[in-house]
Amino acid sequence: MKQIGKIIAVMAVAFGLAQSAIASTLNSSYIYAFGSESVYCNAVNVSTSPITSVTVDLINNAGTVTATNTCPGLAADGTCGAGPGPGIPARCRITITGGKTRLRGLFELDDPAGNAKFGVPIN
Repeated sequence: MKQIGKIIAVMAVAFGLAQSAIASTLNSSYIYAFGSESVYCNAVNVSTSPITSVTVDLINNAGTVTATNTCPGLAADGTCGAGPGPGIPARCRITITGGKTRLRGLFELDDPAGNAKFGVPIN
């Protein structure tokens, strides 16, 4: 009986480590910024525990990453963002290691003064 308990314990630890290494990706559609408008991509950890790693990318319509930011150990209620991406059509990609359901994103278009014109939720 003790042997079965040890096997279950080892499997539980292995499963937990495998789960923490799984990456998830959230993507937005494109936002078109004109003139001196800017786009920003933001992610927030809405859980009560840290997320292993979050990478936020702005990607232009040619597929090139124009801004990126990686936030290891993103704390509860912590944010991670990338931008600005002025005058370009762009989309937002958020790559998460350790808990897609605990993270929300916002892709935002700002006017030339930096005021948000609108935001598109990413979740």
